Amino acid sequence: MRQSRQLKLGICLILLIILIGGCVILTKINNRNAQIKESFNKTLSLYPTKNLEDFYDKEGFRD
Repeated sequence: MRQSRQLKLGICLILLIILIGGCVILTKINNRNAQIKESFNKTLSLYPTKNLEDFYDKEGFRD
């Protein structure tokens, strides 16, 4: 009886550690994606127009 209780407690502890570790990894990934988007938006803010297609000649040849 005591061994089964310890086994259940050990399994619950391992599952809790895995769950917390997974949440930490997901948080890091989300923060990284947000940082990439922020950097990209900062780079695009350097251009005077929101529509980058205005820079291209639409009636001429595109290379």
